[in-house]
Amino acid sequence: MQVSIYKPNAKLTGSAMSLKLSYDRDCVYLNMIQQSTWNDETKKGGFKENAENPAKSLSSKINMEELGGILAALNSFGEWSAFHQYKDDKTQFSMKKWDRSSMNKPDAISFGVTKNGSLKIGTYFEQKEIEVLKVFCQEAIKEILWKNSEKKEEK
Repeated sequence: MQVSIYKPNAKLTGSAMSLKLSYDRDCVYLNMIQQSTWNDETKKGGFKENAENPAKSLSSKINMEELGGILAALNSFGEWSAFHQYKDDKTQFSMKKWDRSSMNKPDAISFGVTKNGSLKIGTYFEQKEIEVLKVFCQEAIKEILWKNSEKKEEK
């Protein structure tokens, strides 16, 4: 199970994000990539050139409790944050409501990840994406709970 959100723009400040359930690791993998190209003729952005560049992309694991926090923030237009440290890598996550009333647009939720203080990748979720992400988080939590239950029964 996977969901992807692409947000390219003409300023080359867009990003791509994917969440993929790992059936082996009882978690969800988050991948984010900064936009690398923009085609003004087709109005499409590209990410391929930055996919393998550690200065322009990142990967991280999201555990079940963090999925619950994300889901709560999505449901309430609230806030969520987390911090991961693995060896020398430090990763911060943040979600919060983005008030877009001054732009005459419905509110959205901003999502940002900072790795080692220098790599910053962000995106935002509009209502239609929020609904998809809610379902993804709910189903991922169910799958992880189911798998953990099966593991306990095997012992």
